[in-house]
Amino acid sequence: MEQLHLPQICCPFPASISHQLDDVHAHNMYWVQQFSLAPTPQLMAAYRQARFPWFVSRIYHTAGYLELCLACDFCTWLFRVDDLLEQLGGNKRQHERMVQEMIRVLEQGQTSVLSEQAALAAGLMDIWERMKTLCPPGWQRRFINNMKNLFDATCWEADNRFAAQPPGIAEYIKMRPYTSAMYPCIDLIEMMGQSWLPDEIRLHDAVQQLTLTCIEAVCWINDLVSFNKEQRINEPHNVVLLLQGEHHLSPYDAIREVTEVCNETIRHFQFLEKKLLTGGKVVHKNLPHYTAGLRSWIRGNLDWSLFDTERYGVKVVKRDEEYLSFSKIFLEE
Repeated sequence: MEQLHLPQICCPFPASISHQLDDVHAHNMYWVQQFSLAPTPQLMAAYRQARFPWFVSRIYHTAGYLELCLACDFCTWLFRVDDLLEQLGGNKRQHERMVQEMIRVLEQGQTSVLSEQAALAAGLMDIWERMKTLCPPGWQRRFINNMKNLFDATCWEADNRFAAQPPGIAEYIKMRPYTSAMYPCIDLIEMMGQSWLPDEIRLHDAVQQLTLTCIEAVCWINDLVSFNKEQRINEPHNVVLLLQGEHHLSPYDAIREVTEVCNETIRHFQFLEKKLLTGGKVVHKNLPHYTAGLRSWIRGNLDWSLFDTERYGVKVVKRDEEYLSFSKIFLEE
């Protein structure tokens, strides 16, 4: 076991978790079993260790029970899809069939009980029907578009795996916001409390820039905590691994560089949020709710990655409750 001493990740946003965690956990366990998303003992053990209800209960901690259960089921479904697509590796044909089936669910409301991924399609159909009862048509159209962008990005990843060629760092950074599934997940912020933003606000340059900065912070955190897991399975889509290969850095130096970029991204987010909320150019009663949701994504994802889930095998040995930092990470050799 190798121990690396790291620069600190600092996140100056308050931690919180929903008081409905236990109820959401019970619901999500039932839902996963209902749609056979963890049909083997190994998959069920992995599901339990991942602790997805903690994930959404930290990020969407102000949500009501129905919305929080829906968010939990959707994020659980996303993580399962992510794992399956990684397992398919460079099998482009299977990858494309799976993506097409999921898009058919969203656009046409159709599933096939005979398909290889019937359980995943049925789970998505259930999620989508529940979303449509809560969310207005404009939100639904944006969500479908963001899901299609996600699936297009996963096809880009599959092409790289098929060619056994890792992407360049610049291309990876351009595609990472889409491969991360963050845009559909951020759409859920408005669903929490029915706090909708009109298109002229949601698509304003300042709001888009703040959203992208939040996504980048979450992505760098995810790459930091997951790079060892992805290295073990030869998954090339991780900025730490790409820095090691393209710039010939040691694991320590690559991690240090990504950590510094992550901290600067969080500081930039704070600057952009203050400018947005106090500048007076973009005004809407639901905008503070939206930006608070972005902050919760950065902090909640970090808390879950370091202190709740066993998905990444990260062990933290230093914790500062005010700023949440960690200075050491243990890596399996």
